[in-house]
Amino acid sequence: MADHKKQHFVPRSYLRAWCDPNTPGGQEPYVWLFSGDGSNPRRKAPENIFHETDLYTIELPGGGRNLVLEHGLAQLESEFVSIRDTKLRSLEPPEPAEHALLCAFVAAMHARTPARRDHFAEHWGKVLAMADQMMEWAKTATPEQKRAAARLSPPNRERSLSYDEVKALAEKPLQTAMIPFIQEEAPLLARLDFAVFTSNTGLRFITSDNP
Repeated sequence: MADHKKQHFVPRSYLRAWCDPNTPGGQEPYVWLFSGDGSNPRRKAPENIFHETDLYTIELPGGGRNLVLEHGLAQLESEFVSIRDTKLRSLEPPEPAEHALLCAFVAAMHARTPARRDHFAEHWGKVLAMADQMMEWAKTATPEQKRAAARLSPPNRERSLSYDEVKALAEKPLQTAMIPFIQEEAPLLARLDFAVFTSNTGLRFITSDNP
């Protein structure tokens, strides 16, 4: 069986901080899951939730698998856990480089989920459908109609995406768009005020499958 096929969109290392501290001894630590309306409580180990098969795998010709995204996310998760368990847990302010890593982690959490994948796929799927319609129109359009359509394009526009690039964005949005999304969002997050919320009572925060 191929390695790294089970790929988590909410990292196990992140979820471990949400495990029930009252987990019985000898039992694998678990988190509590609830439906969106707060019903149906159930216990699950982080290993067994919030994952899909080959969610980030880049498929190569001949059946190969490129795991650069999976490994890159794992490295970012490791950096986050180190900062969380040292600086944040002891309420120490992070250094500038650590702040940048936290912003990158948050941007990745925003970009890597099935919900984000489906949003990208829907958006670029509409663009792909328009491109398909234009290609069909071009098969029967007259030279004059094509020249008229070309005149509608704005001058000095930035490079447009090719059909294959749009197709990749529609069919494999995480593999295609996740890294550019993180690269754009992380610097914007870094410009915002930074705060860490903690709880010293029995009350706890709630996270989600689309953080």
